[in-house]
Amino acid sequence: MKHVSLYDLFESSAQKYPTNPAVCFKTATCTAVASYRDVLRECEKIYETLIEFDVKCTFVGVWVDQAFYLPTVFLGILRNGSAFTYLNLENRDRNLSIVKDMNIRWIFSESHVQHHHWTLRKEISVHGCTIALWESDIIQTSCTEAMHSPYEWKMAYTIQTSGTTGYPKIVRVPHRCIVPNIQSLQSVLSVRSSDVIFLASPFTFDPSIIEMFLALSAGALLLIVTNAVKSSPCLLLKVLFSEVEHRVTVLEATPSFVMRWSLEEMQSTLLCERSSLRVLVLGGEPCPSVQVLEQWKSKQNKTEIFNVYGITEVSCWATVHKVVIPDVAKSFDHNDCGTHAPSQQDPVPLGNALSQTLLAVKDESGEEVFTGEGELYIGSMDRVCLVDSETVQNLQFPVYRATGDIVKIDGSSRMMIYLGRKDNIIKRFGHKVSLNHVERVVATNRCIEQSCCVWEPHIKKLGLFVKVEQNKRDDKQFLRALKFYLVKHLQPSSIPDVIMELKSFPLSCHGKLDHCELKCLLRDKVQEDVIELNKLGDIYQVFASLWSHYLCMESHPNPQDNFLQAGGNSIQALQLVSELEEVFGSSAHTSLIGSLLGGSTYEECCSCLSSSCERKLENISIDASKQLIQKYKCRKRLTSSQEGDAVKYLRVEQAGISSVDSTEVQKVDCDKNIHTSSCRGRTEGFGVWTEPCVFSSLNDIKLRVRWKYNLEKCVDASPCFIKYKSGDERVLIGSHSHLFVIIHSRTAELIAECKLMDRIESSVCVSPCGRFGVVGSYDGCVYCINLHTGEIKWSFHTGGLVKSSPALCLNGSAIVVGSYDRFLYCISILDGHLIWSAKLEAGSIFSSPCVAKAVYAATLDGTCYSLDEDSGHFLWTRKLESPVFSSPALIQDESAVLFAEVSGTVHCFSVTEGKELWNFQADGNIFSSFCIQPSMTESSTNLILFGCHDKKLYCLESSENTVSLRWTCVLDSSIFSTPFLFPVVISSEDKYSGNTLETFKSDRQIVKYLVAAASTKGIVYVLDLDFGIVECSYQLPGEVFSSPVVNRNNIYVGCRDNHVYSLAMRVA
Repeated sequence: MKHVSLYDLFESSAQKYPTNPAVCFKTATCTAVASYRDVLRECEKIYETLIEFDVKCTFVGVWVDQAFYLPTVFLGILRNGSAFTYLNLENRDRNLSIVKDMNIRWIFSESHVQHHHWTLRKEISVHGCTIALWESDIIQTSCTEAMHSPYEWKMAYTIQTSGTTGYPKIVRVPHRCIVPNIQSLQSVLSVRSSDVIFLASPFTFDPSIIEMFLALSAGALLLIVTNAVKSSPCLLLKVLFSEVEHRVTVLEATPSFVMRWSLEEMQSTLLCERSSLRVLVLGGEPCPSVQVLEQWKSKQNKTEIFNVYGITEVSCWATVHKVVIPDVAKSFDHNDCGTHAPSQQDPVPLGNALSQTLLAVKDESGEEVFTGEGELYIGSMDRVCLVDSETVQNLQFPVYRATGDIVKIDGSSRMMIYLGRKDNIIKRFGHKVSLNHVERVVATNRCIEQSCCVWEPHIKKLGLFVKVEQNKRDDKQFLRALKFYLVKHLQPSSIPDVIMELKSFPLSCHGKLDHCELKCLLRDKVQEDVIELNKLGDIYQVFASLWSHYLCMESHPNPQDNFLQAGGNSIQALQLVSELEEVFGSSAHTSLIGSLLGGSTYEECCSCLSSSCERKLENISIDASKQLIQKYKCRKRLTSSQEGDAVKYLRVEQAGISSVDSTEVQKVDCDKNIHTSSCRGRTEGFGVWTEPCVFSSLNDIKLRVRWKYNLEKCVDASPCFIKYKSGDERVLIGSHSHLFVIIHSRTAELIAECKLMDRIESSVCVSPCGRFGVVGSYDGCVYCINLHTGEIKWSFHTGGLVKSSPALCLNGSAIVVGSYDRFLYCISILDGHLIWSAKLEAGSIFSSPCVAKAVYAATLDGTCYSLDEDSGHFLWTRKLESPVFSSPALIQDESAVLFAEVSGTVHCFSVTEGKELWNFQADGNIFSSFCIQPSMTESSTNLILFGCHDKKLYCLESSENTVSLRWTCVLDSSIFSTPFLFPVVISSEDKYSGNTLETFKSDRQIVKYLVAAASTKGIVYVLDLDFGIVECSYQLPGEVFSSPVVNRNNIYVGCRDNHVYSLAMRVA
């Protein structure tokens, strides 16, 4: 049985309607028309030229701009038994690549085209225009099998996908795939020989083939206009519907193409009472709701509207649905500013499958579902295209293609409703956000004519673009009301960062919304907003402006306003602080987030801000702010040599800094010279534990300043105390001044220092050999520093801020650290090369990882991870409800791991499979990390200490799968730092000075445990572990976000008065 070809469809029409106009080409000033007899005659010239050069059954390229004779050229190629490939003039490099990939030897183009691989073979006149046949020498020796398929799979044309279902692909379309599609649509739309069908799509977009052959297979007229006419909505409307002859009766276009016209233009011309338009077919994009389509039409308009759906891989359309619009008067109140309940929006179904088309909906496991949600697959036994290098012989029939679109099957009507693309569902603040859902909610606002929601991952901003009705345009009050409307009807994670009004939306060459251009507009708008905030000239004005913006307030806040009581939430707090970071080009401290979420007043938040943000905006020029914004937007990102894998092996960039010389260090993981290393609530066990405090009594302990060292700016990093086996003791710490210092713990004498490129909040991790410290910086780098000389031995570039503190792994030979670029990096201490990296898809990494047989980490979207220490492969993940600022910690038998979310819940998961064993709810936000200690009275019981924003220090007691509150102690202010637990020996003799804890225990001395903690207002406390009673305290001159560390009778802690302090504990 011979399959009908596209040429057969045309030839049948030409024989039946030889005098009918077949093609009409219009410019702004003139019109050219060719009859079916004319086109049939002229396409013979193309055919004969190909025969002359013995061209048959191959792919022939067509490299011509939109022209009168293009359909004739296509038909001549089809008449030859070959297939055509249209090459886009605007993408020369891509076209040459297609020519090479498809082994295209023969190309029709204009005579003036020059290419050094092409040879001009013949010039011919078609419809009075000169066109040339060129021969290309870019021929691969192993010819593609594209045209060597069985005869029944004879190819008609090739086309490239737009990339919306993945990377752009070359699709070879056989006649048996496209012809049934045209015939089926021709029947559904009742196409007649008297119809005028507009070629709205470019030939790079497969709906153009439908438009062309819907006309040429029915004896109808195909109307073509120049790109200049098509790009002018006003002129195009006139050419299509206002001229005496050739008024369009069938229009197939994307909704965005149609929405270039205003409602007034639609109702007065396109869809007016006496419109020539008999059929409007909408496809290529989500169809507007029934209510929106109703708004388009004038009251007595009779145009039939159809929704079509399909993908290029099953060219072209798969479903069709006739939209039924109620014949009722408009009920919309156009004076409504949109603050009332949303109007009903009835989605338009995808409709029924077209001829020889199969549909299936599958869930995430690949199982077909018949009700509910899933991904739509389109298949067929006959309507099958070949994608890239596929051959017919290698396919299993029926062939189904994934669309990448999520649909919902109605249980009663069995109709499918389009919900959105899979890649339009993003993770934001730990929650799934559907961009299409945001658009649907926006569409319920009666003043919105068109909207598009885009996510720009590089700057992590959600943007909403809207086109509003005429009387609301340029109305800033309306945009504020719209923001409030969205706050009422969307989840906090779905609220756009930016809402922009557009007079018209940018379109791609295919007539679809140009999302790339919208993302550019979003980036520009964010930059403009940052510059405008800079112009306010005062940090408090900026903060007030952002407060009002995120809470949809028309005026600045009052001093006693409360962020949460005014409607704020944790996500808005994160957004506000993030925007402050953009303005400053650096970070506003997380203490501000805690203040916003902890019930602080606006006035108290300003006080917090004044101490955390030292420099005023008035000292930053506009040019400087632009540079900072550019730095923020264009942070260097590592490129992967292994795409699509969650674990990526990347190349280390060395910024001109030498790596560790192998002669200088034999092996960092075996030459262990460190006796003790203590930092952020933990003492690393290279040697024995910290030397204890020795007191004659716990009565009347006092704290006094032993020394302080000036680091020139805020010291938010936590100090690391190290003791070498030689007895040498050092304190290592960095500050906002970019300084990293190594100082003697007893005398505060500077041993070495290093000036990094940006501020330091990360705490240092010391190699087992004691020669190197690894620390992160705000410039996105991880630095390895020689702890004897201060020399930078290597640096490793990440794609974001590094606030996370590195942790040792792989037996001390490497470190693992998180970055704001969402990657966790495992880096060799020896030379800074990357061992592995894992992308934690959900969010940036603020907290520090924890390592013990596996790596544990958490992100600011609330996802907790367990990863293989050797490879970085995911072992398990768990999703919490709010961000995680606290670092994970293992219960010391290493059977469970703790995570704390900022909302105040502590979770305990098993290390093997991530099963939740217990959880505990604190009364405030948690930014502090954990300090863990086995109980001295009960085996298998652990004590867990952490600070909280509710001003309490918590001590929990966990045993197996249970947890209980042992005590809380209320301090003077919130606690962001991590407490430190240390032993105390009660002895009247001083002969034990310098002895270890084990020595004291063997001598049966009384050993107790105390806790050092610091509040944000700068008070350092020492508490009894058993009952949480304060033994003593000391007020430092500034706020404290640094975590204290203790060795013997000395406490080390950083302060926001620019100093690191050593406090001595003494009995009065």
